[in-house]
Amino acid sequence: RFGRYNMTFYDVDELCAVDAVVGAFMLVRTAAIQQVGLLDETFWMYGEDLDWAKRIKDAGWQVIYNPSVTVLHVKRASSKQNPRAQIEFYKAMPIFYYKHYYDSTPLLLHWLIMVGLALKGGRAVWPYLRLK
Repeated sequence: RFGRYNMTFYDVDELCAVDAVVGAFMLVRTAAIQQVGLLDETFWMYGEDLDWAKRIKDAGWQVIYNPSVTVLHVKRASSKQNPRAQIEFYKAMPIFYYKHYYDSTPLLLHWLIMVGLALKGGRAVWPYLRLK
């Protein structure tokens, strides 16, 4: 579905099952953690929440968005001016992709995904590289 990553097709006032929630604030059942393990330390700072949510869902649990809970999170506020953080953000997506989707992705689609990630990541870090 279009808007799937940010779930823009859901009513923000309705409790619903989602693919993932923001890792800055998650409540996770102890039994789910015991079943799937902790956050994957392969991810430096980004992507670990998506990976964890996928592993939790794959284990049969649900990830729920609850509109009655409000948390202020300024997305990437601490890392916007940090070139390493920008690079790590775009390194996280191939890690996630290889861990969960590489084995089931046709070769042509794999190369399109890799090119897309490289272009998107390169575009994001280019301003920092030009300043050197």
